[in-house]
Amino acid sequence: MLLEIARIIGKEKPNLYRSLKLAFWSGHSHGRYAGSALYADENWEELHDHCVAHVNIDSVGAMNSVVLSEGNTMAETKDVIADAIQEVTGETFNGSRFGRSGDQSFWGPGIPSLLMGLSEQRPNNTPSMKAFSKLFGTGKGGGFGWWWHTTEDTIDKIDPDLLVRDCQIYLSLILKMCNNPLIPINQVAAIEDIQKHVSNYFKLYSEHQGLQTAKVRVSKAKSLIEEINRKIANKESFTEGQISLINDWIMSTSRVLVRLNYVNDDEFNHDPASKQFPVPLLADVQKLNEASSESEKHVIITTLTRKANKFNFILRKLIEDLETFKNKLELKLKE
Repeated sequence: MLLEIARIIGKEKPNLYRSLKLAFWSGHSHGRYAGSALYADENWEELHDHCVAHVNIDSVGAMNSVVLSEGNTMAETKDVIADAIQEVTGETFNGSRFGRSGDQSFWGPGIPSLLMGLSEQRPNNTPSMKAFSKLFGTGKGGGFGWWWHTTEDTIDKIDPDLLVRDCQIYLSLILKMCNNPLIPINQVAAIEDIQKHVSNYFKLYSEHQGLQTAKVRVSKAKSLIEEINRKIANKESFTEGQISLINDWIMSTSRVLVRLNYVNDDEFNHDPASKQFPVPLLADVQKLNEASSESEKHVIITTLTRKANKFNFILRKLIEDLETFKNKLELKLKE
């Protein structure tokens, strides 16, 4: 599929608004994403400064892969995927939250992600479906087929027509990312997703000062992002200078929101490729009910306090940057 996308874009030679880089990641299943992790490590600043999004392709075009509603998405990238699926097939995309799988090695630099698997089987009770659900969660999809991750996962499991369909969907969303003057990342959806999880954690331990601060600051950041988004939406056309300013804001905001929503360690390391809860810096609050002693509870609270300090400090800086950008945007839009 990568080669076909390269062939089509190369043959047509469209004037892309932004560039496209194609990569085959080694070390996927047998190295727990070692290839993409190494690439992220060796190109960290380039990715941070210039990469708009990571589009991942895995296990596409299989026979009987008729479910297109459950692919992985971030809240902020869901619209692009949904539009592409709607254009090609007329079907509705619901999406599933990303886990620490599928070469998601680019969250440290703050890069939004689109898809991993796209097309799935209908739900069933086979061992492969149970394994798939254990890794990716249950949904309306039935995984990648009984042959997935076995020696039977061979070329005869591909349906040429469905492979073309999947390629058309990927090509559509890639061109949307490359050709829209304004980067199609929905930052309102991103902060709403974070706010939802922060609110859930707050309910578990509302007297914790760090969670109280997180709740207030997320709400403040959301208000500012919504205000900025309205100013952009109300403008019918933009100059190149205005486009550049808005895109810089979209990317810089992603660098923060992706990290807050998906990263537990810091931006230069990689969290283990295993199950991880949303907004992981605050997720330790879920462990309180499982504490077997006051000592263990104290350790959990202390860890939560320190991680909440980190979460809230990052948010404080984001709010300051949003205030600065809002004022700058107002002046720029008057030009």
